Amino acid sequence: MEPVALAGGTASKTFVHDVEAILAEAGYEGEPPLIINGGNGGDLFEFEEYLKKQTAPRLARELGAERLRYCDTVGVLDPFTTFERLVWLKERVDLELEFHGHNDFGLATANALAAVKAGVEWVDVTVGGMGERAGNTSLEELYRVIAGLYGLDPGLNTRYLPLLGRFVARAAGRPSPEYGEKQGCYA
Repeated sequence: MEPVALAGGTASKTFVHDVEAILAEAGYEGEPPLIINGGNGGDLFEFEEYLKKQTAPRLARELGAERLRYCDTVGVLDPFTTFERLVWLKERVDLELEFHGHNDFGLATANALAAVKAGVEWVDVTVGGMGERAGNTSLEELYRVIAGLYGLDPGLNTRYLPLLGRFVARAAGRPSPEYGEKQGCYA
């Protein structure tokens, strides 16, 4: 069964205020996989107010949810704010956390690293950072930071990254990335 994403935010105007009604309307019974998707940069106050009630995370956990995805959908977060918000969520939500970032101000990799430092277990990445508008967190850049600066082994076989990058670029109709000192620098 596909996960259900409950989107939130002022940018999308789909912030979920009544999770029970959404799930009932969707016809879910039993324990569907569920991801609560909140964020969009500017709406944290609304999201925090909603989470204070613990309705959504508690219901999601009861229905079998394993994680909550925090999205910087419009790419307006900086690493300091990302860290603060995700630490706040980590202290209050009994679910694994996932971060989804966009690169509108060139901070997707830095925000993803801040998310990891805040204790987030999952980070969304794309090959070469390709994605909507300015792109997403680059798999190659985040790997280089985690492995090169922090000496951690995320278990990625980098031997095939250049081939994968060329394949994805060709499929997307984009120029092939130049692999070397700087990777995944286009979106």
